Amino acid sequence: MMKRVSLWGLCFILILALACTENITNYYNNLESNGRVIGYIHGVVTDANTNARIDSILVTWIVNGETRTTKTDDLGYYAITKLPPGYYELSFSGDENYAISRTWVTIPDLDDLAVNEIPSDKDFEFSVTADIDLYTLNAGATGRVYAVQHDEQTHPAGGVTVIADFSEIDISPNRYETTANTAGIFSFNNLPASRSMVYFYTLPYSDTSGTYATQWAGTDGLIYNGTKEIDPIFLQVGGAEPFIVRNNFQHGNFGLTDDIIITFSKAMSPETFKIELTTREPQPIGFQATWSNNIVLTINPYPVLQANERYILHLEGLSQDNHFFQGIFDIETVEGIRFVYSNVQEVEGQMFRNHPVSRNIELNFSMPVDLTNPYGYVHLHEGSDSLRVAATVTTADGGRRIVIDPDRDLEPGLLYGVAYKVFSTIEGDYEEGMIIFMAAGDLTVPTQITGFATTTGRRDFDTTVLGFSWNPLSNVDSYYIYAQDNATNTDRVRVGGPYPPQDHLTTATGTVNLPAQFDVFKDDLIQTPFANGVRITFYVVGENNAGLGTFSSGLALGDNVNPTVSFFTQTGNANNIRN
Repeated sequence: MMKRVSLWGLCFILILALACTENITNYYNNLESNGRVIGYIHGVVTDANTNARIDSILVTWIVNGETRTTKTDDLGYYAITKLPPGYYELSFSGDENYAISRTWVTIPDLDDLAVNEIPSDKDFEFSVTADIDLYTLNAGATGRVYAVQHDEQTHPAGGVTVIADFSEIDISPNRYETTANTAGIFSFNNLPASRSMVYFYTLPYSDTSGTYATQWAGTDGLIYNGTKEIDPIFLQVGGAEPFIVRNNFQHGNFGLTDDIIITFSKAMSPETFKIELTTREPQPIGFQATWSNNIVLTINPYPVLQANERYILHLEGLSQDNHFFQGIFDIETVEGIRFVYSNVQEVEGQMFRNHPVSRNIELNFSMPVDLTNPYGYVHLHEGSDSLRVAATVTTADGGRRIVIDPDRDLEPGLLYGVAYKVFSTIEGDYEEGMIIFMAAGDLTVPTQITGFATTTGRRDFDTTVLGFSWNPLSNVDSYYIYAQDNATNTDRVRVGGPYPPQDHLTTATGTVNLPAQFDVFKDDLIQTPFANGVRITFYVVGENNAGLGTFSSGLALGDNVNPTVSFFTQTGNANNIRN
């Protein structure tokens, strides 16, 4: 599903580093994973009316073209493991006392999760909870149907077909049929005890007094283990032209995952129908259209619709008695979540350049955010390398404000980015985007670094690679190592860096590979920086936006390895002396 994407200021690549896990058990021996995202679905199956947990329910899904099943245990719990990314339909069946139900679950891939790279030898576990309610088949409904010839003549519509429509919930079957008796009374037994809206509509009806159009009546749920009386349905004499008796979108606030349901006044010819669903631009929207009794048209859009949008539905076609129908309808979706503002922006669309290093980052939205949604994320990154910054993410202001509290102060003058994908409590509704900002700049250059030492204990006359460590500073963007010797390099020369800030560590480290200018004897075949008693003094220094800091105290190093000499033959170089 595509959604609004808000970009502010500079755009850079954010690499989202997610926790990985190893040693995943392969539940299906013949199922190959993409080696990156491993999906898990689990949940509890309960009675929709009593909340009792139901055991031995058969759960069915398809993966890689193969049908898989499992059953709920004594606590109504089920679990599905080792799923590759994909869109899964789960069906719940196996108990004749309940209607078959279904739900859909998405296992995203790394692109969906905005993850750019994860080591290929590691897997990322993604878990989804999908609880499901089953509806007991113990509800009943009864009502009367009357045919209205004119204002003074009404009679029972004996023999009319009545459909009980459960399209508001995902069950199978979702329509049940009965016929009214000679008194116009219809009755249903063993219906799903749904708490959602149930519609009862008639099929086109004819008797000696005329032909009557489809009509309907609705009720807000049925009675568990009981019978509900439905309001009377009055059939009107149908005209030649077909018309829409009922739809579920005319009042606005259309649900993002809802099907569009239209009931016509008479039987239509589906093969003649042209159906178009577009955005305002217009851009076509994909959908699947199905008919029931040639009366009820159900349109299932995909991907799901976006919030705060208006869609255009165009219908045209013929009824079965060859009368033309045409209509253009507006479908306005529910108001969804929107980004409003952040405390790291001066005005919308401009990067904030002076965010205090100790201040939290706050994102404000138009409605409460559901941080528990497994498909959402809020990530803070720093620098051009987009390193993930550890932070605590909470909500405030009734869930409308996200508060990002970094585990440490921000780096002065450093560029930061917040990548987010947040869901509201409306099914299918989310907002995603990036905010770029810069922490407040440095006031002073870095101070002198302490704890500068070498990690290379053994240094011979021809040693060229040396390791160093030091105590990191909090306001450093990068480190550099300089060197000078007591031979020809009397001025300090940069020999190492830049090294990253490493301020999340207790000890910073860096490696130096001495350049050729630190070679005492340039006419031989090897580089010998410590030969002939030469000592090299090293320094480390920090740098930030204010400039280069103060050099550390010098660390003088020399050859600390004795040459190997035999009694008659000196095997060590004459210039290889310990100093």
